[in-house]
Amino acid sequence: FDNPCGDHLRAFMINAFIDDKFAWKLPPEQNLHLDHEHEGYPAFKYWPHQTSKLHQQMWYEWIKRAHEGGLNVMVALSVNSQLLANAINGDSPTLDRASSDLQITEIKRFVKRHADFMEIAFSSADLRRIVGAGKLAVILGMEIDDFGGFAQMGTVFKNQTHTMQRAQVKAEIKRVYDQGVRYLFPIHLSNNVFGGSAVYSSIFNFANKHNTGSFMDITTSPDPAIQYNLNFLNAGTPLVLSMVPGVYDAIAGFPAPCFGSGIPGTVGSCSPALGIIKDAVTADGKWVNYQSVVPGHINDQGLTPLGEYALLEMMKLGMIIDIDHMGMKSTEMALHWAEVFKGGYPVNLGHNGLRQNDEHHHATERNADAATIRRVAKLQGMFGLGTGDLTPDEFIEEYNKVVKAIEGLNMIDALQGRTQLYGALAVGTDANGLEPLPRATAGLDSAAFYSNGFKKLDTAGGAAKGGKTWDYTKEGVAHYGLMNEFMRDVKARNKDQNVYKRVWDSAEYFARMWEKCESLSDK
Repeated sequence: FDNPCGDHLRAFMINAFIDDKFAWKLPPEQNLHLDHEHEGYPAFKYWPHQTSKLHQQMWYEWIKRAHEGGLNVMVALSVNSQLLANAINGDSPTLDRASSDLQITEIKRFVKRHADFMEIAFSSADLRRIVGAGKLAVILGMEIDDFGGFAQMGTVFKNQTHTMQRAQVKAEIKRVYDQGVRYLFPIHLSNNVFGGSAVYSSIFNFANKHNTGSFMDITTSPDPAIQYNLNFLNAGTPLVLSMVPGVYDAIAGFPAPCFGSGIPGTVGSCSPALGIIKDAVTADGKWVNYQSVVPGHINDQGLTPLGEYALLEMMKLGMIIDIDHMGMKSTEMALHWAEVFKGGYPVNLGHNGLRQNDEHHHATERNADAATIRRVAKLQGMFGLGTGDLTPDEFIEEYNKVVKAIEGLNMIDALQGRTQLYGALAVGTDANGLEPLPRATAGLDSAAFYSNGFKKLDTAGGAAKGGKTWDYTKEGVAHYGLMNEFMRDVKARNKDQNVYKRVWDSAEYFARMWEKCESLSDK
């Protein structure tokens, strides 16, 4: 009764815009909010599912299963969307800073409850000790849009002197470091006080307007491979958006008994949530200007002076920096500062893919080009290959493309007697994020796959006791535990084992990358 309209609005937004490919969605004629089948624990009849992004994928038993399959190092990130949290009447806290604080606290408690097989690593030495003891090393990280809540501070923050702003940024970086956070995305899905994010989804542009007060400024990419157009659906979108606020005003101002509060004598209304959505999607001058910018749209905002300062402060603490969601201009500036900091500071691209434009790939600035990947590898940084909806064959193909992108660098380094860099290429699942998990090879035989002592995973006692027995050959990677099976599938498909072996080298490379960060710090 305390959230009567939010549940329906939440269901509509999630099912229409985020989990739109979930296999168990109900026919639209059966429900106006595009809902799906709900039955989960203990039989897990409908979820988690490989086609769903938003159902729980990381129950502790499933993480343990992945560890038993060879996973030794995992980065656990706090994530949030202020637009979604506010628009769908979600539970508090809705702001990035407070939400991240709560998540970091709960991740610590979660890991402590399962200390039999996992432990948080606060240093590279911790990581080596934990992995050496046969446990999973967990690194705490943050992947939020509004670091420090500085965008929410509005004019109060902007009207401060540069010295005052820098002092607050430095204090916030130190605060999260003292929480145990070691892995940071300075920029995520919308612009913030540090710089511009990658342009690759209109939904994130709406989030940008909600977080910053305006849509992104865009320009045309110098890379012809990028043909992305930020005009949302089509040229008629500005007209549609101009109509939406009026519709929302009508709905918001009219009592909605079908979404009533359930309390006699009162009537519910959706106005707060719809008002937030209205503000986020109302077209402004920037949106109109998008039509005059030649497609191949990228963010025109690079790193701000405050963003450059923040990067250097993170480096001084030896923190692990991920530049994955930065726009091209921000990425170029971040790499410059990484390259000049004490001879070269590692930065990462945590869950990404090679920029390419063909019938199967539509390049945006979110994807890294070969030159960027080589620069990251030369700094001894890492690249996490995204696995979203890939089959093992597709994963192997994409992995080898990234290997080729750094091969020239490897040949040069080999002449100089340096270690090969293939371990720099790891796996970035984005599990419990906004990407689906990978698929299985089609036509696998279940009995043959689960043989020679390799057994299926049971949850809640397994199917025989009313729980669930998971079969990767039929379901793909429905949850994180089935990454164990996925890597077995990769091994079977990767005849010369070059990809499979290099993936397992990545844990050692992560330790070396972190050691280098620490060695260059001021600590």
